[in-house]
Amino acid sequence: MPLSPEVTRLTDAQRRQVAAQVSWTLAAYPQVSRVRFTVGGTSVAIPGAAEDDTVSTGLFTSMSPLISSDLPTMKVLRRGVLGQVSDQSGTFTPLRGLLGADSGGESPVGVAVEPSGGFWAVVDSSRQNLLSWQEGARVTRQLASGTGLLRPQVSTDGTCWTVSVQGDSSRFIAVGSSRGRLQIRADELATRRVVAFSVSPDLARVAVVLQDRGDRVLAMLRIRPTTGGAPGVVVDGLREYHLQGSDSGLTLIDDVGWISATELMVVARATADSPGAPYQIALDGSDGMAVGPLSGVNIVSLSTLPRSDGINVLALTDGGQVLRFEDRYRWRTVADQVTGMGICI
Repeated sequence: MPLSPEVTRLTDAQRRQVAAQVSWTLAAYPQVSRVRFTVGGTSVAIPGAAEDDTVSTGLFTSMSPLISSDLPTMKVLRRGVLGQVSDQSGTFTPLRGLLGADSGGESPVGVAVEPSGGFWAVVDSSRQNLLSWQEGARVTRQLASGTGLLRPQVSTDGTCWTVSVQGDSSRFIAVGSSRGRLQIRADELATRRVVAFSVSPDLARVAVVLQDRGDRVLAMLRIRPTTGGAPGVVVDGLREYHLQGSDSGLTLIDDVGWISATELMVVARATADSPGAPYQIALDGSDGMAVGPLSGVNIVSLSTLPRSDGINVLALTDGGQVLRFEDRYRWRTVADQVTGMGICI
């Protein structure tokens, strides 16, 4: 597959994204099983490629923005211990290793699991360190440091994201699967306070929740590669969505997550004193629709897994209960005493 010379300036993660998008298309043709990418007849290095520089059309399944999974794996941080929750019985089973069954230190304040369940991104109790951890490991790995780090996210290409917040200034931090720090320029956030974020499954956009005094609004930015110089990305094109015009319950936004390639779910409330509730909205901020629950619980955060044929969402209440989305206005309690959660294949 011949590519233009610009691909050589991309980061490892961006080259994987290019390869994934082409491979998803070619996977529809049964006669195609492997792909080699070239520039001017010379093979392009793709992380995960075989010795002959080819990649399997199935290599990037975990990066697909169209995951289909009827029974996702639910993992939670319960009383400082990471573990898995049974979908049928609700039984909590600690994971093996330092942050699971062997946990004895301070509990993380933010956790996120890689979409295929391979590893965790963790923000420590000081909110100054972004770490990675694999089940069974007795140590964590330092990825980056910052100030007031937000709950992390592991994007579909395995990159660990967080936001460093100091006063009313925010900056993205992203570390690729090879532990390389991604250079990110997001000038529009230098004077804005981000309180939540979610990178889209196609890695083309990032939704953020911005706080300005008592207001919290949803906004969208695009992600695009830099041109010339060191490889990196520019996050720009900030567009705020004022959603309360369609529903007063969407006046204050608390959290956001992608549920498909074109739809999001947010936690919103009408006033600071009213309970938080989940809403499903379109990529452009339209079609805001309440999805419950109707029990009066106060939802404070979400964990989402984008998929093609349904909605995979966990919601956390202010009382530490985890609710799993089953249908509009129907959520089932699956765990309690929880402070963090993740959902994966």
